[in-house]
Amino acid sequence: GPSGSGGTGVQAIGAGLERIGQETPGVSGPRDAADVIARLRAHRHDPSGVHVVCHSRGCDQMLDQLRRNPDVRVDTLVTLDCYGFSGSCGTIPDNVRTNINYWQGREFLHGSPNHRTDGSERGITNIWRREGHTDIPVAGDIQEEILACIGEGNCPRAHRAPPFVGRKEMMRYRSRIMLSAMLVLACLAP
Repeated sequence: GPSGSGGTGVQAIGAGLERIGQETPGVSGPRDAADVIARLRAHRHDPSGVHVVCHSRGCDQMLDQLRRNPDVRVDTLVTLDCYGFSGSCGTIPDNVRTNINYWQGREFLHGSPNHRTDGSERGITNIWRREGHTDIPVAGDIQEEILACIGEGNCPRAHRAPPFVGRKEMMRYRSRIMLSAMLVLACLAP
């Protein structure tokens, strides 16, 4: 939410969306996410569309709620480096028509490429970024792309990761995280 990590960027995106006539209720926890779902349900027949922009755990909470409420339609879901504990990040439910996903994999808090439950990337644009987790919402070009996507329907296409920050680096990074997770699990086991 606006008070969490990346709060300054999320607030700037919200202000930009309000300038183009979008309603922007903030979400800062699971109860707020459930309230937003009720609002989305009420606006599901809105001809201007239903759009959601989220960052980090806010994305995790919104995706969890969207999975639990398959009758709620979202035309555009912009996920900014989704991270969380519900297991919802990474898989976009079918009640979301278009997903623009900005992610990075360098830091402990990090997102990943998104996909559908069938493994496809239908309606999903994954955009790898160099910025860190809290810097993604602050990036001016990302803010401009979000406003153009929601305001004008001019949504970005995927940018390829540069060759030097490709699979090998991602695999090394992911194996370090998996090793860390295994160590934590081993330490917690009785």
